[in-house]
Amino acid sequence: MSNKIPPVEFGAMLCKLPDGRLTRGALGVGNATSVQFPETCPPGSKVIGSFHSHPKSGGGSPLPSAQDMREAARVGMPNLCIITSEKSSCYGVRGVNAAQSPPAQRGPRPPRVRLSPSARAVQNVRLLQGLYR
Repeated sequence: MSNKIPPVEFGAMLCKLPDGRLTRGALGVGNATSVQFPETCPPGSKVIGSFHSHPKSGGGSPLPSAQDMREAARVGMPNLCIITSEKSSCYGVRGVNAAQSPPAQRGPRPPRVRLSPSARAVQNVRLLQGLYR
């Protein structure tokens, strides 16, 4: 697939508009191994997850890190999408849905992640590429 992504992480909240279209919150740009971005969506839209890149300079893994999963659970993101130069993947965070508050952390173990049906709807690589441009 070989889409060029910057050598630093970038990301944003993934948001759903009332008409069903997807959009994103404000884009954040970080360094090779981390990124911070505002945990908000445009007015009238609903948070359905987040996406961020894993550039080759930071390892380029298509899987969420333990830190990614802890952060997704902390802010109550039901879906977590990772973009690399090779592929884009979206994961559902177990025990989190868009209508509930984040689950309590239980010890140092991050929440388990799985590919969820709701995340498959946002797995379109072209859509994700369009959201970060």
